[in-house]
Amino acid sequence: KDPYIKAVKELMRDKTHFLQSTRASFLIEHPAFISYLERFGLTDEEIGYCCLYAIGHKGKDISAYIGNSHYKMSSEIRQKLGLREKDTNISIYLQDIFAKMSK
Repeated sequence: KDPYIKAVKELMRDKTHFLQSTRASFLIEHPAFISYLERFGLTDEEIGYCCLYAIGHKGKDISAYIGNSHYKMSSEIRQKLGLREKDTNISIYLQDIFAKMSK
């Protein structure tokens, strides 16, 4: 088997660690994006979740990574960001913010 696939599968077994490591890797390359999310009181896990959206993952992909907690986490993040259900798609919102802060 491909060692990369094996490493990713191992990392994904611990969902909390997976999301925290995603956040940590973003902190190195995109500190402004992480700082923006921190201002809303998001946890490290929630920020890692937002990073997955920011790089273009769809909700169903993220759900495959973190399981059924995807919908609950998405709702909690929307609430912290001040987004109502009808305001915008969370994926589009986070990708727009990420693009603006990556310039």
